Amino acid sequence: MESGPVSASRSTGSAFSPALPGCAASITGGGAPIDPITITNNTAEGFSGEGFFLSFGLENVTSTTFTFSNNTMIDCKEGVFIYGFDGCTVRISGNTATDCHSGMAICEIDEGRGADAEITGNTVTYDPLLGPGNYGIYIYCPEDTTRISGNRVTGPYQYGMIIDNINCSGRSPGIVFVESNSISGSEYGLYFTDLAYSGPAQVTVLHNVIDGVDYGIYTSSMSHASDPLTSVVFAGNCILNTALNTALYGFYNDSGELVDAKHNWWGDASGPFDNKTLPGTPDYNNVMGTGSAVTSYVDYYEWLTSPDSAEKPTPISPANGSAGVSLTPTLTSGPFVSLLPGVTHKASHWQLGTAADFTSGLMIDEESLSDLTAKTVTASLANGTVYYWRVRYRDSNDVLSEWSDTWSFRTGGSSGGGGGCSAGFDAALLLFLIPLCLMMKNRK
Repeated sequence: MESGPVSASRSTGSAFSPALPGCAASITGGGAPIDPITITNNTAEGFSGEGFFLSFGLENVTSTTFTFSNNTMIDCKEGVFIYGFDGCTVRISGNTATDCHSGMAICEIDEGRGADAEITGNTVTYDPLLGPGNYGIYIYCPEDTTRISGNRVTGPYQYGMIIDNINCSGRSPGIVFVESNSISGSEYGLYFTDLAYSGPAQVTVLHNVIDGVDYGIYTSSMSHASDPLTSVVFAGNCILNTALNTALYGFYNDSGELVDAKHNWWGDASGPFDNKTLPGTPDYNNVMGTGSAVTSYVDYYEWLTSPDSAEKPTPISPANGSAGVSLTPTLTSGPFVSLLPGVTHKASHWQLGTAADFTSGLMIDEESLSDLTAKTVTASLANGTVYYWRVRYRDSNDVLSEWSDTWSFRTGGSSGGGGGCSAGFDAALLLFLIPLCLMMKNRK
C-alpha cells in the first residue's frame, strides 16, 4: 500500500496488524491520471482507526478504474473509509467487515463527470455482545450511475445502510439502484437522507429484505421531488418488523413528499398497518393490516400478499415440439433465480401428462426436494404419444413461482436417454416412402 500522492497502484494478499494505533494502510492524494488502483485480498485486524483509509483528498481522483475487492476487516473502529472520485469506474465488491464499530464508508462517488460505480456482494456483521455499532455501510453522494446490490448487513448497528445525498453534484438526473440487499438487527434498515439533493434523481429500490429492525426504510427529505426527471420507486421489498407497534415502522417517510411504495411485502397478506386519520396523504388507511406499520406519505396500495417468488422457470429439454423422444426421458429446466437475497431453491413441482391443461392423463404430478432442475420419468411412456410438461419452483420462504411455459414432445424412441429429434419414422410415413423409393429406383 502507499501513503502520500498516488500513482497507479496495486496491493494484494497482505495481512496487517497494529504495530501503532491508527489504520492498517492508507492511500492519500488525488488528481489524474491515476489508473488503475487495485486493492484485493488483504486483511486488516485490530486497528483503533480504519482498517483501510483510502482518501483522495480535495482533488478527487479522476478517470480511474478503482477496485477494492475481497478484503477482510476484523475488529477495527471502521473497516474501510474510501473517499474522492470524479468520472471513475468504481468496483467495491466481495469484502467482509466483522465486528467493526462502523463497517464500510464510501464517499464522494462522483463530482459531476459521471460515475460507473458498483457496491456489490459485501458482508458486514457485528456481534450483539459488543453493544450498538454505528453503521454497516455508509454511501455518500451516489451519482449517475451507482448500483448498490447484494450486500448483507447483520447486527445491532444504529444504521444498517445509509445512502446520503443522492445527486449531490447536480447531474440530471442522478441514477441509483438499491437492489437485493439484506439488512437485519439494526435500528434503521435503509436510511435515505435526501433522495434528490442537488438535482433530480431516479432512485429504484427493489427486492431488498429488511428484517428485525425498528425502522425498515426511513426517508428524510427529497429536495427536488417536483422536478419532472425525479422518479423514486420502492417495490418488491420484504419489510418486516414487529406488527401493530406504532413505535416501530416498516416505512417511515419524514420528507413530506409522497413516495411510491406499491407492491411490497409487509409481513402479512393483510398489508401494512396504517391508522392515520383521514383525510390524509395518501387518502386511505389500513387499520386492519397486521403487517409492518407505515406513516403518512407512503403510497403502499396495492401491496404483495406474499413475498416475491423466484423467477418463472425456463424449460430446456425435451425441446418443445420434439419427436422421437425416449420412453423414459429426463425433463430438465433452467437454474433457480430469485432477486431476494438469501433465498434458495427448496423444491420443484413437476407435471407431465397427455392433456395440455393437465386436468387429466397425468403421469407425473410431484413436488420433489431432490429433483430440482432434472426429473427422470421412471414409468415407461406410451410410444407415438404426445406428452405435455411443465415445472414450478418453491423457494426457501415456501413461496411458489409461476409455472414454466408448457412444452410438448412426441415419444418414439427406446427407454433411456433424453429427448430430441427422431431418427426413425412412424408407420404412415413408411407407407409413403417405400413406394416412392421403388419408383425412383425403376427410373434409373
